[in-house]
Amino acid sequence: MRTVGYLVLALITAVAMSACGDDDGGQATEATSSPESASKAPVEPTTAGDEAFPEGTHTSEGFGIPVTLTVGDGWKRPVDDPDFFALEYPRKVDAPFGYIAFLLPTQTYNPTESNLVLGPPPTDFVGWITNHRLLNIVDTKDVTLGGLEGTELEITTSTVSDFPLFKLSDGDYELRFEDHIRMLVLNAGGSQVLVTYGSDLPTNFDDFEPMAEDVLATVEFAE
Repeated sequence: MRTVGYLVLALITAVAMSACGDDDGGQATEATSSPESASKAPVEPTTAGDEAFPEGTHTSEGFGIPVTLTVGDGWKRPVDDPDFFALEYPRKVDAPFGYIAFLLPTQTYNPTESNLVLGPPPTDFVGWITNHRLLNIVDTKDVTLGGLEGTELEITTSTVSDFPLFKLSDGDYELRFEDHIRMLVLNAGGSQVLVTYGSDLPTNFDDFEPMAEDVLATVEFAE
């Protein structure tokens, strides 16, 4: 769900990486429910493993908005939770480590000068991210992904330590000191789905970016 410089998810680190066996390693406003989640029976999370994610087209099974995408060779089986769907490309001699994550946060951390307070997700994630005191917005642009329209934000941080943005079912989505990340905020009916991708080091992002964008170009969201 690491990054463009590298958005590193504590959740990918704590859940996907540990589960995948990779040893290399909010603003309190009106809550927005995840689409379909209220009407669906709870789905058992799928735990990522060491096995490869077979080359071809796949659809998420646990995530709140079914995501269909096509991957090439070399990706690992994804984490597939109701609020977090993420796949990673493990570190190889001739390729950088990287990940792609889809998120439906139901709680956000609202940093103050002295502590972190959890609250419901904002009704406007773009505004919340843009005005976040620990994030620097390098660029924004309108995007369409999988038929959903939204905004892409290129973000850097300059904090002295790591800090979480969102609380998810199995851990925190955390940014690292001096991260450089790419995040898409997409409008999905009355909700917002976040998509991010990145690598473990800023110097690796340029190499991983085309690999991630090849996969994102195939993404489709269920109605």
